[in-house]
Amino acid sequence: MELKHALLLNAGLTASCAVTCLTATDIVVNHTAIPRLWVLGLGLMLLTYVPMLLFTASSPFAWLVRTTILLDWGFVAVAILYSVLSTTMIDPIGWLLVGTPTVLVALFAILQQRGLPQRTVAP
Repeated sequence: MELKHALLLNAGLTASCAVTCLTATDIVVNHTAIPRLWVLGLGLMLLTYVPMLLFTASSPFAWLVRTTILLDWGFVAVAILYSVLSTTMIDPIGWLLVGTPTVLVALFAILQQRGLPQRTVAP
């Protein structure tokens, strides 16, 4: 998959997660035990991340792609940490709400990393 397509798919997933957090806050809270304010904050943060992903897709500067990859792995790490610490509070629907985006974001981070141009060193 090309870097641009991975970034655009990442933007689409991020936008859908933001909308879910902002419009279905109570559902997310009830199934994941994440505090309401955190869910709303996550939705707002994700909403602000979408333009960065779209800009990165249109102007894939290496430093910006690397920043995106780092932010994606940060999201994955936080989601896994929360899941481990809250195992008994998350119900099966909550596992889908937390696990699915986490796996997809990790996949996008890998695809974005593979799409970075490889450095060539002169002999």
